[in-house]
Amino acid sequence: MTYSTLINTLKEYFIKRGFQILVREETTIPQDLLEHVDLLFRDANNIIAVKAVTDILEKEQFLASLTKATVLREYVDKVYIATSTKYKPFINGRLLSSNGVGLLLIDDEGNVQEAIPPRPTTRRTLRGIPKEYIDELRSLREQINELKKGYSDLIKEIERFREIVSEVRELHNRILKLEQRLRGETVSLGKIEKVEESLETISIPNKEELPSYLRDNPWLQVLSRRGKGR
Repeated sequence: MTYSTLINTLKEYFIKRGFQILVREETTIPQDLLEHVDLLFRDANNIIAVKAVTDILEKEQFLASLTKATVLREYVDKVYIATSTKYKPFINGRLLSSNGVGLLLIDDEGNVQEAIPPRPTTRRTLRGIPKEYIDELRSLREQINELKKGYSDLIKEIERFREIVSEVRELHNRILKLEQRLRGETVSLGKIEKVEESLETISIPNKEELPSYLRDNPWLQVLSRRGKGR
């Protein structure tokens, strides 16, 4: 398939699908890359570049065409490599897909098949955005990152606060238990003191006045001494 036949077939294919042919001056593609572009089309706001390959006699030729097409993706929205179906065995479809480059195969009857769809680029879109918008987006991104960091620090402080609250609750419970124990001991001491007061106020009669079975009881001597001590 000759170069002119390939180009005319591709033009007809894209025009039937509503694409508009562009001249090179209507794009921002650098001059040193324009020689690798055979056709340019516009679809709404998208610019499509096509690299026509008339013959691929070895895989190195295919890799060279792929390299040029990949560089073009920096300046247009979609890139195709177009060639005859007979060169399909020399084409690495997986390599094309991984680089985002589409593949168009044309048979001898002029039928065009989109064997691999191109992956739309995003870098070119950023080129058309005014610088002040890009700066503002970057500033917002930095603010969002700062907020994320602040949020992360706040979560850590909340976790620490929860730990402190848990420790305070534990100390509070321990204090309550100690207070209960102290109250119990105070009650016991009060009872002991009352008993001691009662014992100390006991009046011991004369030994002669007591019955005979109590006169020699040793507890009487103890009580008598305590009474005298008062």
